[in-house]
Amino acid sequence: MNGDDDISISSGNLSISNSDIFKDELYESNNQEKFKIYRSLVKELKIKIISNIEETLSIEKEIRKQSLFNKYNVIEYKFLVIGDHSSGKTSFCLKFSKNKFNLEEKPSTQIDCYLKTLILFGKEIKIYLIDFNEDLINKNISNDFYTDIKGVFALFDSTKIKNFEKTLNIMKTLKEKLGNVIPFLLIGNKNDLKYLKVVSLEDAKHKTKNMKCECKESNSIDENSVNSVVKYFISNIYYNDLDDIEKDKIKNGILIKENNGRKDEINI
Repeated sequence: MNGDDDISISSGNLSISNSDIFKDELYESNNQEKFKIYRSLVKELKIKIISNIEETLSIEKEIRKQSLFNKYNVIEYKFLVIGDHSSGKTSFCLKFSKNKFNLEEKPSTQIDCYLKTLILFGKEIKIYLIDFNEDLINKNISNDFYTDIKGVFALFDSTKIKNFEKTLNIMKTLKEKLGNVIPFLLIGNKNDLKYLKVVSLEDAKHKTKNMKCECKESNSIDENSVNSVVKYFISNIYYNDLDDIEKDKIKNGILIKENNGRKDEINI
């Protein structure tokens, strides 16, 4: 109800509106019967006005509630994608975000950002993959750049031992900057080239056993291969951020019901 809205109520030939309530002449009538009717009408009108106000406040409250829900229900995760030149970072990001693959894709020279929205645990999560050139890690970049990073994908070419070793060095350098707070996932890329592979998943796990880093394999030709490792990493990060009650809901499948049965794509 706006301030300019006029609410009226009537009885017989008499009528009264909210703009009349405070008019003294309504109470100066010598006709007692007419005065009683007016008084009754004023009472009813006040009830009607209050009811309208309460309804309006209720609607406004629901709008504010929904606005806050939408604001805080939007989840955005930002991830760095690092690795030595020709490790396949750019192809990995393109396959995940646009399902595109190009053998002639040129490596990134600075910073490129890729976006895709996933449904995980019944929630929409915006995923930003930031293809980060290794040279930038050694530059004096403000710490503010790293404050909202949720994790790091470190890629290496599993067909090149030197590429693997350089990616490990890049990881170590970045870990020194970030500490152990931000999780890393080391990915052996190009695992489709089985006969050319020189670094196995077991090798990667052995080399990183003291780095608190998980290891997976993938290839940028297969969309499912890329999506599965990304979803695995993101699902675990999301799950670990939840409190015990929410974790139990996910384990028991309750959370899916609370989100209108939306299908989760998770791997916990």
